[in-house]
Amino acid sequence: MSNGNTNETAFAHRLKGALGKPFGYTWIPRREVAAIVRDESFHRLERGGQWFLVAPGIERIAFVVDTLPDEIRFTVPNIQTRDGVLVSFTLKLEFVLEPFQLPVERHGIVVKRCKEHEDRRVIAIDQAQRALQQVVSAYGAAEVIASGSAWSHEPELWSVLDHLLNQPFGLFLIRDRCSIQEVIPPPALAERLETSAQRQIAADTLHKLPAGDYNALLRGEAIEAMRSMTSGSPYVSVPDLTDPAHPLPTAPQTPQGLPAPKVPGGPPGGPPGAPASPGASGNAATTPPQTPEAPPQTPEPPEPTPDKRARPPRSMLDE
Repeated sequence: MSNGNTNETAFAHRLKGALGKPFGYTWIPRREVAAIVRDESFHRLERGGQWFLVAPGIERIAFVVDTLPDEIRFTVPNIQTRDGVLVSFTLKLEFVLEPFQLPVERHGIVVKRCKEHEDRRVIAIDQAQRALQQVVSAYGAAEVIASGSAWSHEPELWSVLDHLLNQPFGLFLIRDRCSIQEVIPPPALAERLETSAQRQIAADTLHKLPAGDYNALLRGEAIEAMRSMTSGSPYVSVPDLTDPAHPLPTAPQTPQGLPAPKVPGGPPGGPPGAPASPGASGNAATTPPQTPEAPPQTPEPPEPTPDKRARPPRSMLDE
């Protein structure tokens, strides 16, 4: 049944074309617009998908414009932000020519400017650059780059671009099919952002570790840092604190080949500075350190007692 209706519609369409053409009746596809001229001057536009009359000998169809949507993907370089950083954007746009949404006096200008698809794409790219510069210049580079393709001010960009395309050119964005594909920072800034992102990822990974693993990892990082700073030094010996086979040392370790430092004091019967034997007093770990005793003080001699039989003064002997 449907095939019969289709054939009947096609037959009626061909019949109208055959009978109406001598009288000036013309039909064009739905997605096309016909520019009618009279006396070699633009007269009007006719919408496709319907029959319209072209007065024989007076009017004629100058050209037909295809109004199918255009889709382009392009990169706009060197858009300056508020703080002077040059950022590039990759955009995906889809738009359509709608001359009948403009005033009648602008129909002729619009269809002449946008007759070819290539002309419309050049216009869209040029106006997109203007819109980006107008919108992005109000925001800093950090906000623009950090948001990436999910920029919160993207609707503002489409509103400005739609306004730049509508009135002069009759082009209208299909907004739900337009998007920012990529935000490209300068090379120097991109390296800094990549380093910052790696640090943030490492910090997030550390926060997710259990407490024991987190502490062990921090100790390992500290040991590696100390080793790198003291590499090749014969005066510093750093043990591996993360290896369970080597417990934490209880006293400073002396590198091989160097004499032991002399420390005042020491256990009885041993050389100065020698550590006390653990078996000498039972448990050396729990024995408190002994304070060395002060040397005994020699008592001062008492004052001499005056002798009662002392000699009389010399003055008395002289008498």
